[in-house]
Amino acid sequence: MRPDAIPELSLPELAQRHVFQHPDMLAYSLATISPSAALLNVPFRLGSYCISLCHQGSTELRIDLTQYRVQPHSLLVLAPEVVRTWQRQSADYEAVALFFTEAFFLHGSAAATLLRHAPFLRAGAPPVLPLLPAEAAAIGQVLEAVRQLLTGASAHKAAIVRHYAHILVHLVADCYERYLATQAIKPSPELVERFKQLVRAHYLQRRLVQEYADLLCVTAKHLSETVKAATGRHASAWIADLVVLESCLQLQQTTRSSTQVAEALHFSDASAFGKFFRRHTGLTPAAYRRQVPQ
Repeated sequence: MRPDAIPELSLPELAQRHVFQHPDMLAYSLATISPSAALLNVPFRLGSYCISLCHQGSTELRIDLTQYRVQPHSLLVLAPEVVRTWQRQSADYEAVALFFTEAFFLHGSAAATLLRHAPFLRAGAPPVLPLLPAEAAAIGQVLEAVRQLLTGASAHKAAIVRHYAHILVHLVADCYERYLATQAIKPSPELVERFKQLVRAHYLQRRLVQEYADLLCVTAKHLSETVKAATGRHASAWIADLVVLESCLQLQQTTRSSTQVAEALHFSDASAFGKFFRRHTGLTPAAYRRQVPQ
């Protein structure tokens, strides 16, 4: 869960800034990322799902608080709530991506929980997945079919794209089922997963490890040690990093003043927010905003 005040980029907004071929479409769009495309190197959130296939080259991106590398035949699957930051890309990076909203996907469908229960959204499922050649070919064919459809004159584009999106979700689910069945993925302790869930729900109001320890009925020491052992990062760092990430989003995607951002993030005042932001980023909010590309 995230605060209602947190900004999202719409598909048309992202289209105007980058590589979408169909910026007039509110519910779905296909992006062809060519070697000349400049990807957003600041944190942003998009109010849609993304299924992307890398054809050539490579790129690195930060998804929420974790760094990933995308290479040829890699699948990238992103849910609406994740924050992504493109870090760097090779000169020959090329990919294609289908974006669609949940409302578009579920229109006229009884499968209201299909997306939320998909295997690629389970705990421990990586957002970047190396595909087998046959899997990459199958997904690439569907994305190419969408591209051809969107360049044509069909009067039923939305309905057809929706069906293609369903096909993609099932193909991706097959890829993840195959991958997860062959990987010895060690799940995090239940306490750590519950802590992460609570932090995502309450990090703007609760910023002390003790508060989460109380909610989980354990000591702060035990919670900190368990989280550190499982993730390599202190529990306090998980909380602070999410606040910093949300702060960057507010500064980059809104024109709110520092005082307004401080209020949205539940700081006592702009001064407290500024000190927190500088301590964790080395920049003042104003300096960070100045370096964000317009």
